[in-house]
Amino acid sequence: MAERFRASSWLLVLGLAALGCQNPYALRFQGLQRQQASLQQYAQQLQNRIDQLNQENERLHQQVAQLQRESQLLQEQADALAQQLRSATDQAARLRAENERYRKRAESLQASLKRRGGAIITPNNSLENQVPAIDEPGVKVLRDGDLVRVILPGRALFSAGSDRLRPDALGMLARVGETLARTYPNQRIGVEGHLGRPEGNQDPVGQHRRSLQEATAVMDYLVRHTSLSARQLFVVGHGSSRPRFSNATPQGRQANHRIELVVYPDLVEPQAGSH
Repeated sequence: MAERFRASSWLLVLGLAALGCQNPYALRFQGLQRQQASLQQYAQQLQNRIDQLNQENERLHQQVAQLQRESQLLQEQADALAQQLRSATDQAARLRAENERYRKRAESLQASLKRRGGAIITPNNSLENQVPAIDEPGVKVLRDGDLVRVILPGRALFSAGSDRLRPDALGMLARVGETLARTYPNQRIGVEGHLGRPEGNQDPVGQHRRSLQEATAVMDYLVRHTSLSARQLFVVGHGSSRPRFSNATPQGRQANHRIELVVYPDLVEPQAGSH
């Protein structure tokens, strides 16, 4: 009996010893499993952060590309504005040179007329009571200080796009010219061309040239077909620089297209001994 008890006790001790030997490894294995799970969770967090950074990086690349496109557009606009400025500067220089040539040409013509016609110019203020009555459709006679302006509508004188006189305008122009010749036989009279501003960007030099051509056509007709003398007349082209009405509407631009026969108070008289 005692021997069986000792055997059972020994088996119990061996069983307990066996259990004691397995427990540390099991606990360590469970710890490793927990560490592995924790590392996997951390790795997933890192991957999520990497994905977020990649998305942010892509968004920043898109913003950089957009800013580069906007910068290129602004540079192109700046280049275009610089080109427009250079063009406007060149155009202004050409206009000043053209005006200077016209001024010198007018002085030369005036000197030539004085040499050939023997005319001298003297001031005179006799226009105060000399305003002619001209009854022609569309023609206006205005006092302007010591000047008298006879305004002829451009649409009545010229066809659209042409600087040649309309055939149906010649009678009216002849009657106006004869009235001026009777009223102001010795007065200086300017034949001054005006245009309305075009809707497009037309060269200002071209505008002045066109208005001068129209004024020259009127002067040529008056000299050839009325009693006005060439020594009395001179031509000026103002382009669209002196509007009487707003150029913002087609009606205003049409009204600004005109020829003004401007009577000055200066007298042109033959010098003594001239014929």
